[in-house]
Amino acid sequence: YTLAEHLGAHGYQTAAFVSSSVLDKKFGFAQGFTLFDDDFSSSKSTVYQKFWDDLPEGLDRRADDTTRKVIDWLKQHRDPDQPFFLFIHYFDPHDPYVPPKEILSKLRPKGKRLTKLENQILKYDGEIRFTDREIGKLLGTLEQLGLKEETLVVVTSDHGEGLGQHDHMYHSINIYEEQVRVPLIFRYPAGIPAGSRFSEPVELVDLIPTILDLSNVTSKGFSSQGQNLAKALRGKATLDADRPVYLYRKKFKGHCRKDLSGKPIWLDGDKYGIRWENWKYIEGMAEKTQELFNLGEDPFELKNITGIFPEKGIELTSHIKDWKKEKFRHEADDSVISDEDLKRLEALGYIA
Repeated sequence: YTLAEHLGAHGYQTAAFVSSSVLDKKFGFAQGFTLFDDDFSSSKSTVYQKFWDDLPEGLDRRADDTTRKVIDWLKQHRDPDQPFFLFIHYFDPHDPYVPPKEILSKLRPKGKRLTKLENQILKYDGEIRFTDREIGKLLGTLEQLGLKEETLVVVTSDHGEGLGQHDHMYHSINIYEEQVRVPLIFRYPAGIPAGSRFSEPVELVDLIPTILDLSNVTSKGFSSQGQNLAKALRGKATLDADRPVYLYRKKFKGHCRKDLSGKPIWLDGDKYGIRWENWKYIEGMAEKTQELFNLGEDPFELKNITGIFPEKGIELTSHIKDWKKEKFRHEADDSVISDEDLKRLEALGYIA
């Protein structure tokens, strides 16, 4: 049972526009959406031909293509007599970094020769600016259509990107802060006051109960693991500063990658972590690693202090064990994924 199904059952028009084949409808992401647009042209894909010589379609599309389709839907296909739920997915701030040339030229410093890493970061910044521009177009369209005040807009991400921290680029192999801290922005002029900022920890699972509350849609019959943030957003409650946040890295079946210096790094098994108060603890059983950081004193996670505070590591690993027993019921079975889809996911960096 999905959020789109629940809102659809309560009279909402539902539509989704996604920008990467990792969200292809064949994986079940279209469940509950009346319209699910996942049409990718190979001529416009940013994931290069070497990955998909034998794949007929593209693997992604740029933000401006997605934005055009969303704006057309808002202007031509939205039913003005129904509330609507739109899921809009942008893929641009993701490897490979290929922002439009006109944006990149404005960001590139004049008279400075960039290192390879600096050039990658510049391109990543360009992708962020490009996506930000497209989100701005959507917000402008809502205003033009008179929908700004009564529309709840939520902007977030599924993961961050490593840009050389801990000697790695991109994502998926670590659960350090640069990978797991993501933006979360709510805009709802008619429902929540503007300008509030929160430093307390929250999780993406909090989105469903919060969206339902802010939309005045009952959550009856909808099971969610998250916490409702609506009262805090309305200025009528505070958030728990000591709330534990649990983290997970996917399982690798024995895989070698290289860090920025070219040193081979062996990846095996999965990793679990917990962020609680100022403490951050990460363990990889197959890789035989334990890492403990005090984020208050070491926000960039550079000094592993497991040996200095072994009792804290024992305490936090016991919380991880309890969480795993409660939340992890079974292992995912990847045998049902076709060879073609496995190749797509590999090209996008989601499996190794």
